[in-house]
Amino acid sequence: MKHIVHRFLRAVILSLITMLAWAVPAWAVPVTVGTVRVAPYVKHLGFLGQVKSAGRITLSAPMTGLVMGPFVPAGMVRAGVIIARIAPPGLPAQLHAAEAQVRFAHQTLQRDQRLFRSGNLSAATVSSDTNIWKQAVASLRALQAEAASQTLTAPFAGSLDYLIAPGGIVAAGTAIARLSGRGHPWIRVLVPPSTALRLKAGGDATIRGGGWHGQGSITSVGRSARRSGLVSIVVAPSPDDDLLPGEWVSVVLDLPPRTAFVVPLGAVVMHGSAAMVFVDNDGKAREVAVDILGVHGGEVWIDGELHPGDRVVVRGSTRLDARSPLEISP
Repeated sequence: MKHIVHRFLRAVILSLITMLAWAVPAWAVPVTVGTVRVAPYVKHLGFLGQVKSAGRITLSAPMTGLVMGPFVPAGMVRAGVIIARIAPPGLPAQLHAAEAQVRFAHQTLQRDQRLFRSGNLSAATVSSDTNIWKQAVASLRALQAEAASQTLTAPFAGSLDYLIAPGGIVAAGTAIARLSGRGHPWIRVLVPPSTALRLKAGGDATIRGGGWHGQGSITSVGRSARRSGLVSIVVAPSPDDDLLPGEWVSVVLDLPPRTAFVVPLGAVVMHGSAAMVFVDNDGKAREVAVDILGVHGGEVWIDGELHPGDRVVVRGSTRLDARSPLEISP
């Protein structure tokens, strides 16, 4: 008789477990969601810079290569005139190869993303493709920055004397010309090489110092690191500045804008040093790892395997884990 009772109780318990397993909505976590959108993101980096006086300057070759014209006549020149160009050997071929590598890596990534969405490829392969594409883009940008630094221009008006004849091959750092004059003060900023590769002449800069603040622009980006391991950046302040040669100022440089995902701040969950969001995947939570780029006004700019229009959990995310059922509040 006891065996019959035990079998009956076991059958009842199994039935209850089965019923509870099917009653998932009763266990669903109440949450509210927000929508993933795409917006530009600009990173601001702060450095110290020293104000210099452009009374005398030696213009040097930024790289090894052939010295080319147009050479202007020696004597007085205006600010911005092209003094010489340096043609590095093999750079055009390197640029062409790098562009082809970026196209190939992007096509491979797009193909594998389609295979991943259809369930025929792993997420690890797509992640590897993404890293390869990003590395190819970084290599191309470095070569493009090198190509953009081929031209030597006069930073201020003055008297010009050439120190080398056109047509010769020079090493990086070889003096090409000397310019003497009294120009507007400029600011020298030392930045890490990784930052220098992402900066371009003409970029914006915010300058603060000595009770004065204003806007400036990047006039040149060095192509070699000094003994300190840092690269020299030249920033020109606005004409109405009140800066004195020798003083130190705070300089905020804007990196070129990029596109990033934007979500409400409450959507990001921290697990130790790792950041993640939970995406509504047909009523169940899907955990997505993200990198935080910046926070402003209750929103956070992030990088991750997301798509515009995805719905992310904003409230209730701390009670979720992967594949938790969701009860989405309106």
